[in-house]
Amino acid sequence: MPTLLYTGPSPHSGHRFDKFNRCPQRWAYDQIEPSPLPARTESPALIKGSLGHIGLAHYYRRLQATQEGDDPSQWWAPMRAIEERAAQEGPAWMRFVSVAQAAVEAYEWHYGQQQIRVLAVEKSYELPIEWKGRSWLITRSADLVIEAPGGDVRIVDHKFVGRLNNRTLGRYQLAGQFLDYALIGKHHWGDRYDGAYLNFIEWRSDTAKTHKMEQHLCPLAPNAVAARSDQLKYGHAMRDKLRAADVDLWDYPKRLNEQVCNGPYGLCDATALCAFGKVAAEKLV
Repeated sequence: MPTLLYTGPSPHSGHRFDKFNRCPQRWAYDQIEPSPLPARTESPALIKGSLGHIGLAHYYRRLQATQEGDDPSQWWAPMRAIEERAAQEGPAWMRFVSVAQAAVEAYEWHYGQQQIRVLAVEKSYELPIEWKGRSWLITRSADLVIEAPGGDVRIVDHKFVGRLNNRTLGRYQLAGQFLDYALIGKHHWGDRYDGAYLNFIEWRSDTAKTHKMEQHLCPLAPNAVAARSDQLKYGHAMRDKLRAADVDLWDYPKRLNEQVCNGPYGLCDATALCAFGKVAAEKLV
């Protein structure tokens, strides 16, 4: 039976570090067993994006196998992979199968003649961090790593979006994910590294006949990349200090800022816990 390519969360994930950096208390709640947080419900946008990623992962993994003289049938074809992944998750995911399949099928038609060599698909890359005699490891999973015709190496990150406009690109310039890609790229490929590219696929609306697709180099931010390196060091040192002091997981530093507690996706799911403490957790059980 073909393999379903699904790597899951990256170990030592930079995403987890970003959660700690955004709010240490929210990170600490994730470490408590059993979880005091309310049950999560996945949004339609998250489900569709996940299925789209699965489809593209299998498209490029099979392409990589073909380029390397291997048997691509070891992995599910993209359309079947989407179905298999949705079936694992249940009805809430199955209702978006056809939407994701249509987007991936349009993508294959649009970019089918790309002259690239696939180096890796859904692979986790490590970045060692050292400071004052201590060392840590950060990992980031790359959707796709390719070699362009000139020999440059590029990390490609798939972004399925509801609407693609001039403001969509700029929001990623200072994102921890792309700053980490800059550090990881130079660490692994040196001067061959050409940058991280955003691979935008817009979901087709009821009024549009086609999916809008664009690929852009993430805007460079050299000062922020240097600052990110320091941020990783200081953040890990702070987390180690809290652990060494045996601070109760309920008493980690709280940001308590309306821009953090009420972010772009709505209220933080730990709002009640920060407001009322363990009493709120008891009510959620």
